[in-house]
Amino acid sequence: MPLRYNWPDAKLLRAYTSGKSCNEIAESGLVVKDQFGRPHSPTVGGIRKRLIALGCEMRSSGVRGPKNKSWKGGRRVVDGYVWLRMPDHHLAQKNGYVAEHRLIAEQVLGRRLKPEEVVHHDDDDKQNNRPTNLVVYPDNATHMRETRKGIKPNWTPEGLARIAAAREQRVARCRAARAERERTQRPPLSAGIRLG
Repeated sequence: MPLRYNWPDAKLLRAYTSGKSCNEIAESGLVVKDQFGRPHSPTVGGIRKRLIALGCEMRSSGVRGPKNKSWKGGRRVVDGYVWLRMPDHHLAQKNGYVAEHRLIAEQVLGRRLKPEEVVHHDDDDKQNNRPTNLVVYPDNATHMRETRKGIKPNWTPEGLARIAAAREQRVARCRAARAERERTQRPPLSAGIRLG
């Protein structure tokens, strides 16, 4: 059975509305008692959850953007790609970042990229976003066909076995369908009489 805590709600609200943060409240030595009367020191997260449950409007827990002391100019590298913070741009993801290579491709082309267009790094360096290194393909199929040309896949023995099994199943299905068509097909009229 989970513990139930008896929170000093009035004291908690008074401390938070007076300007103290959840961290400061936790460090001030606030004590809550469980249903058995044992004292506990609540965590910052526990204090925050209790304030929300009491309907208290929470202050922002941090400063975002250029006002944050850790701000690095809105440039980050994720999975090797460079992303720029541009929350109002049409290519921005939910977090407000735009892939730099797509942004540069749009600027060079002088138009918006279509969602299906793929921007490829010619030298395979995802951070080299110079216009001379970028190639725009109309879709991913064309991108893969052009960039994987002449590269033999390195199949594992298990992968090759799965491919062979799938091929055998496809051949068996085709043979079964052909046999069914031949079985249900009417024989052609050899010397039929036309009725109309």
